[in-house]
Amino acid sequence: MEFGFFLFFAVVAVASALVVVIARSPVHSALALMVSLVQVAALFILLGSPFLAVIQIFVY
Repeated sequence: MEFGFFLFFAVVAVASALVVVIARSPVHSALALMVSLVQVAALFILLGSPFLAVIQIFVY
């Protein structure tokens, strides 16, 4: 179950990072970047590091 969540968050993070690079609109790129950073924070939580997740959200 945990591996499934990890895989889901990782795939969404990579896909949204690709949208950041590919999107022509700066607004779409910014929204995709926000999604990507939230997904990375979720990965940090799954890896047992909630402090890094909070710092990830606060810094970016």
